[in-house]
Amino acid sequence: MVKTISNSVFLSLLVLGLLGTSMAFGQELSAQEMQEQEEVERLSAAGVEAYKAKEYNKAVGLFQQALAIQP
Repeated sequence: MVKTISNSVFLSLLVLGLLGTSMAFGQELSAQEMQEQEEVERLSAAGVEAYKAKEYNKAVGLFQQALAIQP
């Protein structure tokens, strides 16, 4: 039997994956990297809110913007 994960768990994993790439191993970030990180966090949070509001196309666009900044 295949179990599926809930949407909120999936979104949490996605956001953690986006955020974790530059924060791994306690690396210090440059000013530009910090700005990029903040933008990725903002876009990801907005994507989660759009998803919760069932604005799926908007959510996808926001997540794609975040991924373009930090693949």
